[in-house]
Amino acid sequence: HSTLAGAVPRVRADESRAGMEAVLSIHGEGLARAAHDCSRGGLAVAVAEVCIGASSGCGVDLGALPCAGRVGDAAALYSEGHSRYVVAVREADAGRALALASGAGAACARIGGLGGGDILFSRGGSPVASAGLAEASGAWHGSLEAAASG
Repeated sequence: HSTLAGAVPRVRADESRAGMEAVLSIHGEGLARAAHDCSRGGLAVAVAEVCIGASSGCGVDLGALPCAGRVGDAAALYSEGHSRYVVAVREADAGRALALASGAGAACARIGGLGGGDILFSRGGSPVASAGLAEASGAWHGSLEAAASG
């Protein structure tokens, strides 16, 4: 890309540390089934990668995000924050994982769950974006092959 534009994100060391400590605490207790940061492609890509790894679709409510009242749908889905994470845990471990994240000082929320064959993003019950799991998986797995051959 030959264009430089936009505001440079502020470094928020305290938020970054809290997020990392939260993920490490959840992982350290053996609760994390998957964890992805949102630095490449934002929440949408991190969630898709979790779904592809789990071979499962999901439902995510953007209205449940800690930033829900401050950002629109596009920013919620694609903002590439370096200190934001998606962590998948078993249903039975969700409360403990949230307590660990809160204890680390991280802004955290339960935003959805795995299941079904589609990756669905909504806000307050209204659809925002979706992709079929097979379509997302094919695009993700085929991207390196396409780049190498083309």
